[in-house]
Amino acid sequence: MADREDPVSFGPYRLVRPLGRSAVGTRWVALDERTGESRTVYRFPATGDHAERRRMLDALERIGSLDNPHLVTVDQYSLDHAEGVWAIAAYRGHQSGLVGIRELANAKGGQLSVTESLRAIDQLLSGISAAHDAGIAHGPVSPEEVFVDRHGSVWVELYGFARAVRGPATADEMVVRDEIRSIVSLGYTLLTGLDAEEPRMAPSRVVRKLDKWWDGWFDRGLEAAGGFESADEARHALLGDGTSIDDSPTVTTRPARGVLSRFRKPTASGR
Repeated sequence: MADREDPVSFGPYRLVRPLGRSAVGTRWVALDERTGESRTVYRFPATGDHAERRRMLDALERIGSLDNPHLVTVDQYSLDHAEGVWAIAAYRGHQSGLVGIRELANAKGGQLSVTESLRAIDQLLSGISAAHDAGIAHGPVSPEEVFVDRHGSVWVELYGFARAVRGPATADEMVVRDEIRSIVSLGYTLLTGLDAEEPRMAPSRVVRKLDKWWDGWFDRGLEAAGGFESADEARHALLGDGTSIDDSPTVTTRPARGVLSRFRKPTASGR
């Protein structure tokens, strides 16, 4: 196909409408004319650098090995005749397009409910935990990379891709801590409607009747020189497994599993 600004198809995928630009390329919702299913099609900028194209393809291969409902990676990828890189992924949007987590919060007055925030944080931590177990890390996750599907589940777009193009996307300790901290920061903003930067208000002072154990969880997770060592540790503290958030005997988690049980659980590929 011609390398132009308004392509109409790529292989068996008919491009239905644009979905705007992601952090790494242009995307469309497309129809797979073989199955009738909607798909997301990405086109990354064409480059004359063979080594860079190779890095892109290798990165798509690596992230494609991840299988988790909260991490959208790719199913297929290819080059066009102009040597632009294309990738195909599941379409997790709505009829109107993709819904970002920040867009959803804004539509609800700037913040989500406690239950919605808890669910979003847990699902993101679940997803990145699976990736870290596979030895892959994304680095800090920005709100612009997090979306909500038709069933209310959250997911990270093209998890690990940009970092894998730049070099090995290994789950090094500092990268993992920074990534977890970014999820905690996003959770704070979703819950309170405020930025997580210092000076930071305790969530229990912002959200009416919020349990104070949230204050300790965010304080621990947002420590600049510390934070949670793993996504599983952050989840266990959040979900109330009886462990202490920090060394203070007065700040412990309160069980939240009863709240989460009312929602659809991830598929068997999730954690």
